[in-house]
Amino acid sequence: MQVPGVSIILATCNGALYLREQLASLAEQTLLPNELIVGDDVSQDDTCRILDDFAATSPFPVRMVRSAGNKLGACKNFVRLLEFVGGDYLMFCDQDDVWLPDKIHMTLSEMQRLEGAYGNDRPCLVYTDLKVVAKDGTEIAPSFWRYQQMKPPVNHLQVLLAQNIVTGCTMMVNRAALKLVMPMPEQGPLMHDWWFALTVAAFGGHMSGLHSSTVLYRQHHHNDVGARAWWKLMLDRLGTNGEMIRRELGATQKQAAALLQRYDVDISTANRRVIQDYAQLSAYSPFFRKFVLARHGIHKQAWYRTVSLYFYA
Repeated sequence: MQVPGVSIILATCNGALYLREQLASLAEQTLLPNELIVGDDVSQDDTCRILDDFAATSPFPVRMVRSAGNKLGACKNFVRLLEFVGGDYLMFCDQDDVWLPDKIHMTLSEMQRLEGAYGNDRPCLVYTDLKVVAKDGTEIAPSFWRYQQMKPPVNHLQVLLAQNIVTGCTMMVNRAALKLVMPMPEQGPLMHDWWFALTVAAFGGHMSGLHSSTVLYRQHHHNDVGARAWWKLMLDRLGTNGEMIRRELGATQKQAAALLQRYDVDISTANRRVIQDYAQLSAYSPFFRKFVLARHGIHKQAWYRTVSLYFYA
């Protein structure tokens, strides 16, 4: 069955090893998308041939957008595809995962619930949990969220300023969210999924995190981000001299500043104050930085991440 209005964008780059399995999982969805838009980033392997073969027999239209020059990287590759989206709902797809059969159906149902409650003119975003698997598909953890001690927060903005908790390959946004984000600035966004989530949260949009795992999140040596057990992350953070955490903090401050520059006074007064204070943290004394974080309730998912944030801020 095909659901009109669902677009998927897929970013590829030398993904031949796992791409066939991912494409097959898209074709086996209980609810099929309206279109698949693929951006290939100068692949040198069989990626483009695999895509062409799939397009010839796909149960839905496949549109190819190939890079003409230098490599763009994952974020810019996804961003350039946004202008080609024709559907009312947009999903993001990585080349090396596997979508479980009811992913589109489950995500769209939750999106329609949000729009039914708040209206389709409001920016809405739905994201889900993932199942972590090894490169051969063997299960590592049934829940990525539990694997890293995460859960959907109550106040998304207060978390998203400091940490991305929305995995792009699980995300669906509606047309109102896409219109809000377009065009994305070239400088500032750390990743496309983080920027989408942060922007929707900043504008008081509606976000929902589903506790169901809809993706087999494959781990291998070429993951752009990847997944690690929470206790390994904790040891890294509590055992660090703070340099890595301060770099992260600086990068997220620049992202917050870019958000303010992009939207200026369009954001509500209350949210603009939170974002502005976070963007200016480095201008404050160490004690006042901690006061600002606590006053606005800014924190990260998992206690060890919040402890390291406050300790090194």
